[in-house]
Amino acid sequence: MTIDNELKSLIILMEDPDPVVKNAVVRRMVERGEESIQVAERELSYRSRESSQYVESVLNEVKWEFTYKRLEELFKAPQPKLDESLFWITKLVDPLVDYTIFSNGLEKLVEEVVGELTDQKSAVEKVNIYNYLFFKKFKFHHNDIGIENIEYALIDRSLLSRGGNPVMITIIYLLIAQKSGIPLYPLCFLGGFVPVYLNPKGEILFYLNIFREGLIFGEDTLRQFFTDLQLTYNPKSFSLEQERALVSIYMEMLYYILTIEELNSKGERIKRAMGLLGSKRYL
Repeated sequence: MTIDNELKSLIILMEDPDPVVKNAVVRRMVERGEESIQVAERELSYRSRESSQYVESVLNEVKWEFTYKRLEELFKAPQPKLDESLFWITKLVDPLVDYTIFSNGLEKLVEEVVGELTDQKSAVEKVNIYNYLFFKKFKFHHNDIGIENIEYALIDRSLLSRGGNPVMITIIYLLIAQKSGIPLYPLCFLGGFVPVYLNPKGEILFYLNIFREGLIFGEDTLRQFFTDLQLTYNPKSFSLEQERALVSIYMEMLYYILTIEELNSKGERIKRAMGLLGSKRYL
């Protein structure tokens, strides 16, 4: 797309400090779409840094609004596309994250998992193969057990480094599994969640311990887990969830880390995105 007269005018109007004008410019840029943002960025690159600083801040607001718009569309679905939702949420924290790099990296992992699975394998066999690939071959591992460092909480970083905090690694574990056709889903309870394997009827066959490289365990061990943590074991309070819950959990985790010390602009953006998804929370 080449720059047109309207876009030229919008770029000029970006310099106007009037908030009414700024809001109108941001709204129109979002309506024009992502290509207009790219053209405007190219045009701004020709300017001196001093003259373009304020304009760049306005353009950043356009990018955030465009991201909210994308998320709002995704969240209209009962179960939003997990990989796309996670990417656009990440974009609110790191505007430089690249979709092609993110998507290609994820698809390569999925292709390798799919290539190792066959319909003849039992549920246990499939999970054992997947665990070997995920933890031994791909070498995904836990960092930042206390969940305090944003570098170990962003999915693009974790896909590249193969390291992440416990919540991030579990989300990636479930994401790759689901895209590979392995029916793993989050069983949520107050303050956490655990991956479970479902049979074709949607019933839980077994549970998985991500801290022990996907170790398969049964309900008795789950009950003991709650006892060890001095929590009340109440299966009636458990909820078997899908993609929507994982999207919420990702944002809840990011918001927690970003606001440990103080509420900043990144935390505010995640909070707004959480509002677009709804009020139900899981952590």
